[in-house]
Amino acid sequence: MTTHLPVSPAWTCGGCGADWPCQTRQRELRAEYDRVPVSLALYLAAQLVDAAEDLAHVPAGRLHHRFLGWTRWSILRPGDEKFHYSDGSHRWIPPNPDYDQEVWDEQVRQHKHGHLRQEHPKVRIQRLV
Repeated sequence: MTTHLPVSPAWTCGGCGADWPCQTRQRELRAEYDRVPVSLALYLAAQLVDAAEDLAHVPAGRLHHRFLGWTRWSILRPGDEKFHYSDGSHRWIPPNPDYDQEVWDEQVRQHKHGHLRQEHPKVRIQRLV
């Protein structure tokens, strides 16, 4: 049984005191949910919802990164907040009304292209003879 469980309302790790899920708990969860990654994402999303109530002062994008950003299912990274609404969808209207829409559209396009590069990284295949 792990000692690396969340301690609310601060959502720190009971085993090491780091922000939960700490690196140790992340390794444990990856191993525990190895064959069922969707279940891991659902479990962490439920934890995120609970944590968001206690950590209302923490930006939603930061919480998303903390709870889900380390899983293979997440494509939201630190710094992505300006391109996303709180539900993770892309922001098509610039946050500043004075911002040039065409420039914003190009930045969002490039940002989305970055998601594709992260989802489908180049893999080097070696032929075994």
